[in-house]
This record gives sequence, C-alpha cells and structure tokens, in this order.
Amino acid sequence: SSYMKPTPLEYAKKTDMLTRHVRGHKSKTPVEVAELLEDAITWREKNNIDQIVFRDIEGSKRFHTVWNARVHGHDRWGHAVFVERLSSIDFESLLNEFDIHQVNMHRAQLLEATSMHKQTQARRLGWNVNKNVIVVDFEGLSWAHLSIRICSLMREFAAFGNKYYVNTIYRIYVTRTPAVFQFAWKIFQTWVDQGVIDKVRFPENEEATMNELLAIGVPLKSLPDWLGGESPGENITDMILRARKENAHLKKETGSEKDACIYWEDSEPLREHPRGVFGGKWLYYIILQVIRVLRFIIMMALKTVFALVVLLVIIYVMRMRIDFEIITE
Repeated sequence: SSYMKPTPLEYAKKTDMLTRHVRGHKSKTPVEVAELLEDAITWREKNNIDQIVFRDIEGSKRFHTVWNARVHGHDRWGHAVFVERLSSIDFESLLNEFDIHQVNMHRAQLLEATSMHKQTQARRLGWNVNKNVIVVDFEGLSWAHLSIRICSLMREFAAFGNKYYVNTIYRIYVTRTPAVFQFAWKIFQTWVDQGVIDKVRFPENEEATMNELLAIGVPLKSLPDWLGGESPGENITDMILRARKENAHLKKETGSEKDACIYWEDSEPLREHPRGVFGGKWLYYIILQVIRVLRFIIMMALKTVFALVVLLVIIYVMRMRIDFEIITE
C-alpha cells in the first residue's frame, strides 16, 4: 500500500480537527487548545475511530432503537439535519443496557457516518462542510427526566461532545418545550460550552421553527414531517450502511486502498464555506427581511381593522339597545 500514516498535525489539518479546535475553544490559550487537540487525536487512535463506521458494534441495532435519533438530509450548505425527539428515547432501557462508554461509541459511529455524508456534500458543493443543524423536540419532558441517573448520563454525553466533537454544530432549534424545560435548561447550560449555548434558538412554536429552518436554507424535503416538512427521516442503522456504500464508491473512484479515505485523498483542499448570510447573497437576504417586515405590517393592519370593526359593532349594538329602551318607555 502507498498509504503512509500522517503525523498528528497532518491528521488534524486533513480531518478539519485543527480548525474545529481552534475555533471551538476561543476562550482557551494556544497551549490548552494544543493539549485538547492532542488528547482528541489520542482518543481517536485508541478507539480506532477512523474505522468505526466500518465495523459492527455490539448492540448497535438495539441502541438505535432505544435512542432513535434520525437524520433528515441536508440544508443548502451541506449541513446534516439531525432530529432528536425526547419521546423517541427509552431512558430506562438506555440506562439499564448501556454504560457511558458504549453510549459514546455508538454516538461516535453515528457522528463519523454523518461526517462522511457531509464530505460527500462538500465534494458536490466545492467547500468544506463540518457542521450539523439540530432540531430538538422536548414534547413529553417531565420531572422524571431530571432524575440523577438521567442527568448524569446526559452530563457525561455533553462532555464527550464538547471534548471530541467540538464546533460541529451550526444551529440548534429547540421546540415544543413544556414549563419544566425552563428548569432543565438551567441545568443543561452548565454542561456545555458557551459557544454551543450561543447557537441555540427557541422559536415560539412549530410554525416559527419551520420558518426559521427554511430561512437558513433547510428545504422542505429535509424538514421532519411532524414539523410540517416532507421528510420521515432516516434511521441511524440505514445511514451507517449508506456511509459504507459511499465510502466503497469513493475508494473505487479515487483508487485508495484505505477505508475512511474520505479524509486523505483530496489532492487539493476544499475552499472555506462561503462567508456571509446566504453565502454573500445580501440582496436575497434584504428582500427576505423586507418581506418579513411587510408581512408584520399587514398582519398588524388586519388586526387593527378587525379590532375597529368589532368596536363599531359593539357601539352599534349598544346604540340600538338604547334606542329600543327609549321607544319602549
């Protein structure tokens, strides 16, 4: 084989880990960032993460049944659209059947498969793609979900993401939140980096969530059907199998002898993601904002007219009543 193992720095550059760690740890010193990066590379080597998509993990189907996350395609920039629904997580089975290391390995396999899909999108679009759009549905959240065992699991999982998959989130949209969420959110904020918190959005309802997702470039075909979109979602087991097929196709296309060659075979690095809102298409953005303002003005005008009509009807009825009383007297 002509493949030569890259140095840690080459590996970090080629897998975009260097960029993600520098941008994702802005509050840390260069030395601290270097230590975190080295730790992440060591973890990947120790657990053979580059090959995790291509091996079967014991209990994989069961895990993705218990924690039924789904992927719904991509937005116009290539970001994968993930949907996490609280009602689709069987916490009792998750806690009883899997320890935190197993949870992390299954989720790592999911994230690595997603990374392959994003690299496929990157080649199609011509720029780097390394982030996800996440929609979290909290319908059904109750005080029972704030038990010590569940909170401990979620805290460990959040630490795992902060440490090894830093700066892979583009936006998080939280929808259908019950009253108890306000308390849960205060707890959750202590587990994640400020950079992640800054990317969280709280639309007021499902329609607002859908509109915001459409505004950032998520097409209807990549929006979940329960939110008003057209996508039923793809289960993770099928997504992993699809990633393997994509990798096999890429190996054949590039002549590589190594799996996960999606990281190594670019002769030229892809350019950076287009800057600015809508990739610099400011006119489109301005028109969209004007339409929103006009829609708001029209809605306010309609509400005002409706209120005036109701007021006039009330005045008319009262006047008729007074006239009737005068006549009867």
